[in-house]
Amino acid sequence: IVDVVRFAPKNPGTLRLSDLSEYQVKIREPLCVDISAWKFCGFPPPTSGGIAVIQIMKMLELTAHHNEASSPLNFLNRFLQA
Repeated sequence: IVDVVRFAPKNPGTLRLSDLSEYQVKIREPLCVDISAWKFCGFPPPTSGGIAVIQIMKMLELTAHHNEASSPLNFLNRFLQA
């Protein structure tokens, strides 16, 4: 792995064998929220992916109640905006 990173032809990195040997796994609790009948879970901070997905789903949940009687195009519009 180290050689592949260090000798990559286009963008070589500075990874060292000691970087891998000193690596320690950090176990974190997932970030979960109940939205409607679903439970959404993602990676917690410091990553942003879990928070981003939950924010998008919450936006859709809030607009879904307002769009129940509306056309599917209105929902699709909100979905794409989220």
